[in-house]
Amino acid sequence: MNTDFLIKEADRCVKCGLCLPHCPTYQLARDEAESPRGRIALVQGWAAGDLQADGSLLAHLDHCLLCRRCEGACPSAVNYTALMDAARASLPRTTPRWLPDVLADRGRQRIAMKLAAVAVKSGMQTWFPSAIVRRLLSIAAAIHEIGSASPATLKNRYAATTTLKGEVALFTGCMGGTVDMAAIEAAIMILTASGYAVSIPPSQQCCGAMHAHAGYQQRAAELKSINLTTFVNKSYEALITLSSGCGSYLADIPGLDSPVMDAGAFIQQIGGIRSLPLTEIRRTIAIFFPCTLAAMGQQKQVMALLHDLPGAELLELQGLGCCGGAGLHLIAQPHTGEQLVRPLIDQLAASQANIVVTTNSGCALQLQLAAKKAGLGISVVHPLELVAEQLVKTKG
Repeated sequence: MNTDFLIKEADRCVKCGLCLPHCPTYQLARDEAESPRGRIALVQGWAAGDLQADGSLLAHLDHCLLCRRCEGACPSAVNYTALMDAARASLPRTTPRWLPDVLADRGRQRIAMKLAAVAVKSGMQTWFPSAIVRRLLSIAAAIHEIGSASPATLKNRYAATTTLKGEVALFTGCMGGTVDMAAIEAAIMILTASGYAVSIPPSQQCCGAMHAHAGYQQRAAELKSINLTTFVNKSYEALITLSSGCGSYLADIPGLDSPVMDAGAFIQQIGGIRSLPLTEIRRTIAIFFPCTLAAMGQQKQVMALLHDLPGAELLELQGLGCCGGAGLHLIAQPHTGEQLVRPLIDQLAASQANIVVTTNSGCALQLQLAAKKAGLGISVVHPLELVAEQLVKTKG
């Protein structure tokens, strides 16, 4: 129990309230305990021995999305994410350990997908008393249905297809081969066409964010250590991510000697897509920027990349700052997620867009499930999938 750290970090909060307009859960509830400064006060009270770790206190902490929007607004530079991770590790854990373990393991994922498809189709899903299990089965079955559950077959290295400019490492993450395979293939195509060799070390593991945010710090530290060993001292131009949830977490790992960059932001940084032979897309594209991409500070580069997509009309979706698909929240806090995603779906329904782009796999899944539930025929993809599609058409 690291109460000294909790008290020291919490005491840096001056309770100014500048975080309130930026907090999605506070915007929903208008309840001080659902705000960053309110949660910090709860942690202070518990660490000082003035409050009990009862169900109400734990629920308020669990509702936090860890979107990190408050950190950008905080004049005292409170390390809110580290504070919340430490609090969840010290308090009674409410997320079962098996949940991040299953999601972080590629082999267990594939088994879960197949079992879920059978359970949901047969109605066995309703037999489980645990709401988390039922929700997990439902989401796993949905992923299996859209055909993203086949194991990925990737080489360890892809050579540049034009004059070599450098080499990057691609972080595929624990869910990459399950939900992001099309984005991985698109990134490899565009990066190699831009003159960069792409390395995909097979020893890489889950980034560790799910375990850390659920309070299982030891396992998160183990995964961090493996990834640090995998990626350091290799002279990579950048460590490229396709899911900004992974990217924002990896960027905070001390010792990484390559900058962590979203794939689209990196491509924009090295010159963008204007030199690529792209056909016109002629579509209205809705864009949802994840909280984690904002935390990485790379939104502008991705927007600039999309502006250079020939013939595209862009519509940026505005909501409460988060879609509600924040890591394990997608499974453990579906009610809050439904409230947060609703304004985005309403905006989509009123628009002419039939495709959404986003840079985080959790956001993509949340938006895809919500759009399907609302009866909208909308697909959700990574920005690079659109670029790759237009590039392929020129070669066809």
